Amino acid sequence: MIIDRPEFISLGTGEVVKRFIMNQLFLNQYTLGNMWYMPMILVIYLLIPVISLAIHNFPKKYIWSCCGFVVLSSMLITNINTFLALKGSDLTLTFKLSETSLFSRYMVYVIAGYYIHEGELSRIGKHLLYVLLGFCSIFMFCYQYWGYAHPETYSVYYNSVGILLTSALLFEAIRRIRITDGWNAFFRYISGRALAIYFVHMPIVVGIESQYLENSTLHELIQFAMLELTGVLGAMLIIAALEKNRWCRQYLFLIK
Repeated sequence: MIIDRPEFISLGTGEVVKRFIMNQLFLNQYTLGNMWYMPMILVIYLLIPVISLAIHNFPKKYIWSCCGFVVLSSMLITNINTFLALKGSDLTLTFKLSETSLFSRYMVYVIAGYYIHEGELSRIGKHLLYVLLGFCSIFMFCYQYWGYAHPETYSVYYNSVGILLTSALLFEAIRRIRITDGWNAFFRYISGRALAIYFVHMPIVVGIESQYLENSTLHELIQFAMLELTGVLGAMLIIAALEKNRWCRQYLFLIK
């Protein structure tokens, strides 16, 4: 609020408190872009026990058919429409069946992750896996570059079938890596703080961008590296400092 809308403070303490409460209740929210994750993941968490019961009690083909419907309605049709728009076509496909009548596309990622963890892709040979992963990655890079080349830039998102496939193959490739004890400790440390880094780094990035890089003549890649390194390392330092605080440690213990 202070960085993006400095005039907000002039509205008074009462307005600040009211906006804070409304933000916490997900009403008329005014937050940084990365906070879209919160309402999404909370709903996913609520559904996971139901999905777990379904996975363990229904035939696998039923679960995959539900996922297939969501992929078709919220991903594939959307991707086709985006492709047609980027090609300059006026044709739009309107699919009346909605994934919101079943579950969101984000749940497809969760279900796919579970089955991959259970070895669903283990039959794919190592070399074939890397070839497929490389092909999907290069294809998505090229498709994104093509999207950026248009006057109204297009960014691939979670509703991309290509992102879903690439994510699945990448997860399987990572799952097969044998990690030494030293690296295991490093990954445990980072993964235990990944969500906190995600939340904390954004205010740092927004602050640096608005205060120092808004009219910068530095090359875009240098600006990108500065934002990423400063944002992530700054977030890790803040998190490390908070972890040393006695009250924060007690709060974290209660959460765990």
